[in-house]
Amino acid sequence: GCLGALRENICLLKTFHILLTILLLLELVLGVLIFIFYYVPGARRQLGFLCPEDTLKEAIIRYRDDDDLRDMIDTIQREFKCCGVSNNDYGYRDWQQNIYFNCSQNNPSVERCGVPHSCCNMKPGDLINVMCGFGTTSQEKSDVEEQIYVQGCLQAFGAWMERNTIIIGAVCLGVILPQILGICLA
Repeated sequence: GCLGALRENICLLKTFHILLTILLLLELVLGVLIFIFYYVPGARRQLGFLCPEDTLKEAIIRYRDDDDLRDMIDTIQREFKCCGVSNNDYGYRDWQQNIYFNCSQNNPSVERCGVPHSCCNMKPGDLINVMCGFGTTSQEKSDVEEQIYVQGCLQAFGAWMERNTIIIGAVCLGVILPQILGICLA
């Protein structure tokens, strides 16, 4: 864009204009999809292939297979104070889909009926206890609320979005307005 304006090259300016327009449209589509996913729950299942819940449940199944994926899931669960992926207060039960954490009788793992340590409800100054989530998915929510986070991460992310709506809107405007200005000037 700057080179096209400096050299007064119409071809470069048109290319810059088209690329900025495409980028702006993709950002708007992403914003609409995020809005639909969190404010129109019935639309999630109808869109099928775009459902983040299914993708994240697949990540839970592969939790122990990929170290980077495990670190990402642990970080998300710690930051949003959630466990599992569901958009409800029983997200911690999503971990039964993982072969190491499920409650089947033929599961010899010591983590049977448990959740990862990133689901643990840690108080400031507490030491990490990797066994704090053991035996929790087979219990009722009221019995484990003090011990682990029970709400799913999609619900926690939606609550975070609601708490930070003004900041998210300001950042979006801060990104979109310069793009619109660049499109107009190109």
